[in-house]
Amino acid sequence: MHYFWIPIIRKVSPRKFWNYFPARIRKQMEIDEDLMQYTKEDLVLKIHSMRTHIRQLERIKEKKDVKPRQLDLSRFGRRKIALKVAYLGSNYAGFADQVGQDVVTVEGKLQEALSKSRLSVYFDKVTGRALGLEKSGRTDRGVSAFGNVISLTVRCRESSGLGVTPRTSIEENSEDLEVNNDEIDYVNLINKNLPHDIRILAWAPVDNDFSARHSCTYRMYKYYFPRSDLDIETMNLAAKKFIGVHDFSNFCSPSADFPETQRAVLLSLISPFDVTADNDQPSSIYTFTIASLGFLYHQVRCMMGILYEIGKGSEQSTIINDLLNLEKYPIKPTYNMAIEYPLVLYECVYPDTVKWIISEHSTNNLINIFQTQWCEMAIKQTICSEALSIVSQGTSTDSMLKVDHEKIHVFKLFRRYNTFLEDKNIVDDSMKMEIQTKLNDLIEKYSSDYFNNVNVDQLVEYCNPQSSSGFQRGVLSAKSSSLLMGSQRSKKYTPIAQRKISMPTAKKSCERKRKISE
Repeated sequence: MHYFWIPIIRKVSPRKFWNYFPARIRKQMEIDEDLMQYTKEDLVLKIHSMRTHIRQLERIKEKKDVKPRQLDLSRFGRRKIALKVAYLGSNYAGFADQVGQDVVTVEGKLQEALSKSRLSVYFDKVTGRALGLEKSGRTDRGVSAFGNVISLTVRCRESSGLGVTPRTSIEENSEDLEVNNDEIDYVNLINKNLPHDIRILAWAPVDNDFSARHSCTYRMYKYYFPRSDLDIETMNLAAKKFIGVHDFSNFCSPSADFPETQRAVLLSLISPFDVTADNDQPSSIYTFTIASLGFLYHQVRCMMGILYEIGKGSEQSTIINDLLNLEKYPIKPTYNMAIEYPLVLYECVYPDTVKWIISEHSTNNLINIFQTQWCEMAIKQTICSEALSIVSQGTSTDSMLKVDHEKIHVFKLFRRYNTFLEDKNIVDDSMKMEIQTKLNDLIEKYSSDYFNNVNVDQLVEYCNPQSSSGFQRGVLSAKSSSLLMGSQRSKKYTPIAQRKISMPTAKKSCERKRKISE
């Protein structure tokens, strides 16, 4: 006997009996019961609608199954180009791809854009990633760039020019033959497939032996920081000591990729960001600018960490000379690096033969994108400044509007007039008119002098950006600036010159460096 006849034998209620049916059978019985209520014409219409829906689903499935049309690269020539890239690094784990790690990088986004635009000539057939892509600078996590450069070989329309290799097959009567000889707008085409915090600024035709890394004349970094109560003049004098050819082993993080630690620094200085503004305020922004033929791992951040200690007075400017002398400091002493997000790869400079090109349309698009980002960040900066100003005022609760709370209450009553009548179930029109007349009298009495009690002087001072805010009062002290510079420590800072060097540790470090160089 089937299991769902058992309730009949046991004389259970109809509701419990219905629950003994499997869910699939119950659902089918409900559908059948609904269909029995339809007329013949309704059933015909329902069948037609179902057929239409099935056709739509089949079309969607066909579109998903269709593979993208393969681009015949033989119809195009190829050329090597350089691309100038700008990006905000706060959302990325550095520029270069990190093999075996599931992280988002700038190079990964560029590879995706090149794959979608189908520009790269040499690419991996499995992953679709461009091959032979070279980069001028490998910025770390959180570091931004205004002028990083990459180079690769892409398809082109032109049949002649710098770095152009003509198409391999030409059919005279082919309908697919490219008639327009204008070059592809590489900037606009790639930017369409990039996120808004990564932009291609310009492109340049280059020789086939051009290398974005090795053809670069020099690279320039800028590090932005607030003045706070730092000694800027002493920091600037110390920064100039980096100029020249030195061994920067004590100003970098050890890396097997950089066994040679000598670098030539061409420029090193600290200057105000806005030379026309009053730069004596604690909130004034300064920049540490450094240009070199090449940089070591974390070199700029280590330099800035030492300069920050000099600006605070924790170190003397002579510590720069001491750390550049490996006989005095054979191993790198412990100190804090500056944090990463104020650091920007400002530009990568190449010989004059590299001519950068950008169309007017692409320029307008870039201006719109950067204006939008500037507006968003400027509003956030203003909100933070306002919050800092309010916090710096302490527990003061003074308002810029001096009003009577009873007057405000009258306005609230008038605004809720209709809801008030409905809640009290007032139906009599005469009573409604009486209540409304009283409210109008109160509003007329108070509205004439509603804004008379506003303290105009206080309002002007409150809205004046030059008024005494948290920044002007020096709230941005050395302590808050230390959070920005990454010098977060609980122990008292000990100058490097006063520390003891463990000679066994120094010998081990020298042996390790020797092995890396070998």
